Amino acid sequence: LDMPVIFNTPDDAKALCDVNLGQVERLRKEILEISGAHTQENTIERMNEIDIALDRIFGTAELMANTHPNAAVRDASPSQLMFATSIMKLERRRLLNY
Repeated sequence: LDMPVIFNTPDDAKALCDVNLGQVERLRKEILEISGAHTQENTIERMNEIDIALDRIFGTAELMANTHPNAAVRDASPSQLMFATSIMKLERRRLLNY
């Protein structure tokens, strides 16, 4: 299991979000570029990796929103959750329509 990243500023929170969303975008492109049959290895495992990257955002943002001693970080975390939720819904729709 990944240990949650503890960030100290809202910029740290955004950086974590950006890194994981970059991974989501890379994996999505890999799935959409498949020219042959979609298989467990080339599609389902990548979709699972997308879910894991999004979970990193959700888990850390939720933890920070509820427990971080810095109010600026607590306040920034819900916006990261809302953004990640929107991305997750969009990605699932886009991938299911490949």
